[in-house]
Amino acid sequence: MTPAAPPAQDRPTRHCWCGAGSAVEIWSGRYWKGRIAQATLVRCAQCGTVRTGALRGISVASGDGPGGIYVNLEPSGWEQLNAPIIIQRHRPGALLEVGANTGMLLRLLRTAGLDQLHGLEPNPACVQEARKHGVAIDVGWFDASYTPPAGLANIVISHVFEHMADPLAALDLAAQSLPPGGCLFLFVPNFACSRAQHDIARWPPLNPVDHLWHFSPDTLATLIARHGEFAVLESFTTPLAPPRWVGPLKLWRSLAERRAARAGRGEQLVLVLARS
Repeated sequence: MTPAAPPAQDRPTRHCWCGAGSAVEIWSGRYWKGRIAQATLVRCAQCGTVRTGALRGISVASGDGPGGIYVNLEPSGWEQLNAPIIIQRHRPGALLEVGANTGMLLRLLRTAGLDQLHGLEPNPACVQEARKHGVAIDVGWFDASYTPPAGLANIVISHVFEHMADPLAALDLAAQSLPPGGCLFLFVPNFACSRAQHDIARWPPLNPVDHLWHFSPDTLATLIARHGEFAVLESFTTPLAPPRWVGPLKLWRSLAERRAARAGRGEQLVLVLARS
């Protein structure tokens, strides 16, 4: 298939997904990961969703997300955490991961015994690496040009939804691709987590260059409800990595992250949705 060009990810959105253009700036500061001098975050005056605002002094995007340059070879912490969540809750049938990179999550699912696994990834270098490991990934993007695999019963969008310029359109396509009762897994950084609220500038998942949206449980639930074609089966938070027991500082941080997640303030927000 001819790869679909992913949407531009290095520019902020001028309007919220709800259509409102009015927003209040809630943070402005230096952000060096993406080699930019100044970044801002704004909160929608209508629905409360936080999105990336003005970016000044951009040199290059960080390479994270759709169209990025990263070719990851080892699973990230959240992939190790998310695989069991999917394994325990998936529906019988085919599974598609959107933004599959080199297929690390799909390989974890395959090792656990899941089959009919498919991936979609806009970076050809990532797809080439995935195919070396026997993972079925197509080059392309999740838009109207994409034809989902037959028998699709599950879609996984793991740390990709916040990159999508039009999240409602992504939900539309997911709804069209799944049968009634089909499962959609959304994994995003939780902007309302304890660590982000304490010091957003030092929160590692903050990436205003490539993350267009910064969801909290309330704002993501509002978006899902506004779309109207998915029922929320579960909504919870987790840490971004499994427990790390090497050294007292990492142990303390792991325990603190687990406590925050149990209180609904973990760094990763998980929604398990069923197609109505």
